[in-house]
Amino acid sequence: MKKTVLFLFALMLSFGASAQCVNLVTALPDPDVGVAPDLGDFQGWSVNAALMEELAEAKFLVIQTEGVGNNADGFGGMKFAFQGGDPYSGWTDIGLNGDWLTFPRADGKIVNIALNIANLMGDKYAAFLELTDWAQVMIGYWPGGGMTTIQGLGITKAFLTGDIAKPAGAVDLNSNYGFVFEGAMDFCLTPSLDLVFDFNAETIGTTFPIMHGWGWPDAKSVAVVAADPLRSGNSLNVTPGNYDGAVYFEVALPDGLTVADIKGIKADFYFADGTERNGTVEGFIAPLDAVIGSGTNFNTYPVWLKTSDKDGSMIQVSAAGEWFTVEITRDQIEDEGFNIGRRATGDKGISVDFAAIDDATEFMFGLGLSIGGEAANVYFMDNITFVFDGFNAIPQVKLVTAAPAFGIAGNIVVNADAASIFDFSGRLVAKAVNGLNPIAPGLYIVKVGAQTVKVVVK
Repeated sequence: MKKTVLFLFALMLSFGASAQCVNLVTALPDPDVGVAPDLGDFQGWSVNAALMEELAEAKFLVIQTEGVGNNADGFGGMKFAFQGGDPYSGWTDIGLNGDWLTFPRADGKIVNIALNIANLMGDKYAAFLELTDWAQVMIGYWPGGGMTTIQGLGITKAFLTGDIAKPAGAVDLNSNYGFVFEGAMDFCLTPSLDLVFDFNAETIGTTFPIMHGWGWPDAKSVAVVAADPLRSGNSLNVTPGNYDGAVYFEVALPDGLTVADIKGIKADFYFADGTERNGTVEGFIAPLDAVIGSGTNFNTYPVWLKTSDKDGSMIQVSAAGEWFTVEITRDQIEDEGFNIGRRATGDKGISVDFAAIDDATEFMFGLGLSIGGEAANVYFMDNITFVFDGFNAIPQVKLVTAAPAFGIAGNIVVNADAASIFDFSGRLVAKAVNGLNPIAPGLYIVKVGAQTVKVVVK
């Protein structure tokens, strides 16, 4: 199963020749309950606070299966189960289909099991949604032959969705628990969509690289995944060592989407000291092979952003004691009055050139606040959002987590205090430091602590 970082958008599910609009609340991550090494008859998902909110919003849990599984003729007895801690601690499991449900399965064929969440939980539904300690939802299946529930059913994906009208050819489960239907779910997005990356899938302590433009060095700057200071989940804790800093990511858009479809960028900011502030937002969109870091001016990239850095004209970037959302539109990025940008000498910036990168589906993306390196300027960033308009595509956006070490044009980026760089003959080439390490193009082996990473430098 592929993890997705996209939540809260409308889509259309196409079942064979017919289609209906259905709201997708979220795509679930990989199952983590009853899986190796603690295999169980019931396998499923832990429900954290964020997922519980989405469960409350959803009507159906849709289990997507593919292939024959354990039986080409249909499904043996299936159960849905749920349990949790304070204030409700009981275990409940419900039979979905008796001992058998006939529904032909075949290699490459997708069959979906749509479960009505509230109907399944019955009078325990409201109490389950109030759980604050821990909670789990699971599917039970006994395929035999050494197969797990996931293998026997052929589970490939799972979604929380809004209401689904029963498609033609669907077969009912027991009572009013849902139905089984055939067909790949083609996601057709409505004309407006936000694609959000919120760091909740990242491990606390994971670092992302940060660079500074306009000649400022990158040293002393750190961006690390940390617990959200105000909400549940994670966020990115940024310690800026200098002005003009931007945390950068590699972004891959879904098939059918390019930079030309981006209509705006949003992100949430919060300062560690809890104050309201005005400030300068900086960022860029650049080709994957662009030179990143080493004081490179952001306006050497096709698309760059620097809002005003003058007292009295800076935009608001945080609120007192709460997260604050900064929204920048594509039109504002192209507006010379809003996007002041400048060279190191202080003259007016070079024109933004979206046309030079509009066709790109993968690119480097940077975003951050331009503030000095004082301790009071530590800030948090979350919910980095690309806003799109008018397209149809499967929503799969990937912001690639920084590895312990990786290659960019002319450099190896190390996300650790120190590392050793070797060529493929095993010869020590250089001792590396945190951040950018200039090096000739080639193939290298980088040892970072106990980890060894193969790196390509172009």
